[in-house]
Amino acid sequence: MNYFKKAKIASNIYYADVLICLSHFKGHMLFGFAGTIKNLGMGCAARPGKYLLHNVLKPKVDITKCILCGKCIKVCPAEALKIENKKVVLDKDKCVGCGECIHICEKKVFSIPWDLSDKEVQERTVEYAYAATKNKKSCLFINFLDNITKDCDCINKKQEILAKDISIVAGYDPVAVDLCSLNIVNNFFKKDIFKELWPQIDYTPQIEYAIKIGLGKKEYKIVEV
Repeated sequence: MNYFKKAKIASNIYYADVLICLSHFKGHMLFGFAGTIKNLGMGCAARPGKYLLHNVLKPKVDITKCILCGKCIKVCPAEALKIENKKVVLDKDKCVGCGECIHICEKKVFSIPWDLSDKEVQERTVEYAYAATKNKKSCLFINFLDNITKDCDCINKKQEILAKDISIVAGYDPVAVDLCSLNIVNNFFKKDIFKELWPQIDYTPQIEYAIKIGLGKKEYKIVEV
């Protein structure tokens, strides 16, 4: 493993013998697309683990665009933002990298430092996904390809639904389930929809690294039911 020697997994997940992972397949500002792998890694992490996964993402701040509305301060869970000397100030030591300020700000004061975040966050999350499944007797992974949106469900805003009720993909291999889901969605749109939605994001690291560390395989066979 490149990032973690030990993972902080939620206790109920860790002590369970069997894991059934239900995921909404959609776009994501750091993963390009998010399904089983992202849900396993982020969703099964305990709160301290979630901070470790996010904390490489420290938003850039362009104070010239700020109108001092204070919305970002209200949504920041870490109290890392404040207005000082008539400008917004980010305390990067307190920042947990949740991205709420990026999404709430209509003036685009905050932005993602793309040169660092996406690949590393994806690979860190893959290691947590591996840890979440490591001690299980069996696992089942189910992706719901329904109400496809550009952003993750955790974003606190109403989102445009790009497609409804495409399919449900289930399997015992998280990599294969995500790859199959990706191909089905792209075939539905007749293009690489997530690359179009997030052109600056390479979503392949989550797949490639998952295969590399043994989380799953890319080969799959579709059985329709």
